[in-house]
Amino acid sequence: MADPATKYITYTITALDAGRWFVESKGTSGYSFHSLKEAERFAITLAERNAPAKVCLIDANGQAVTEMTFEQRSEEHTSELQSRFGISYAVFCLK
Repeated sequence: MADPATKYITYTITALDAGRWFVESKGTSGYSFHSLKEAERFAITLAERNAPAKVCLIDANGQAVTEMTFEQRSEEHTSELQSRFGISYAVFCLK
């Protein structure tokens, strides 16, 4: 659960029209994508890099359908979020 005292960067994903999705955060110009999966991947990547952060999927009525909170950047956390969003892609770490 999110800590109410923590300030989060929030990345929202909204539908522009059929087949186009928009990712934005307060104070940014935003990015357009041709698939929801691409938009989700982009927003999750931004949130992981800028934690603490949230990713919200917004429906046509402006209501949050899904909201994910990024508190940490662990491999287990990334895997859990990918499965909750239905995304499967490889994450490679070089040591």
